[in-house]
Amino acid sequence: MTRPGAEPGYVFCARVADREQAIFRSVPAGPERAGGDGVISDTLTCLAQAQCDQDSVRAMREEAHRGAYDAWERARQDIFESWQHATDPANLQPRIPKPMRDAAELLRSNPPPELEQAELDRISDAIEAPYGARIQRMFRGAIASSENSIEQARAIVEMVKELGLEPAPAPEPLPVIELEDVHLVCWIAVSDR
Repeated sequence: MTRPGAEPGYVFCARVADREQAIFRSVPAGPERAGGDGVISDTLTCLAQAQCDQDSVRAMREEAHRGAYDAWERARQDIFESWQHATDPANLQPRIPKPMRDAAELLRSNPPPELEQAELDRISDAIEAPYGARIQRMFRGAIASSENSIEQARAIVEMVKELGLEPAPAPEPLPVIELEDVHLVCWIAVSDR
């Protein structure tokens, strides 16, 4: 496809093993445009790269056709490596912001006596999540609300109840695959001329 102003390259649609979910990769044409490996994995960016309009011309130059094989190997390798990364549960754990780690640690080291262990564990698990800046500020405020550690822990428990925070489910790792499990569904070459 030729589209004026387009970034030359390739967009691939692939599937992994027997999964129905489509996976997209965009690969810039030529190593000089790649800037490293240059493979783009963001679905919306890939689809935007492949879009066409009334000014798009359906055409395929021989060099674009030959370049598609190398580009597919780069895209396929990138899909495989991303998938393999997601097979390890340790790689899927969210990064917990410091205020949330501090609140959970304070709660564990100074549990309010009226709180049973199961409830303490549930609240601690609910706190240890990647919350945004607003909730982080609220927990900093709960910690700063008193000089007494037990009172700080009670303020944290109240904050969890007030906000209705619940433990997040554990992320489900992907099954291990081989490179041969990454299958091409379709592709398009994009040119600016």
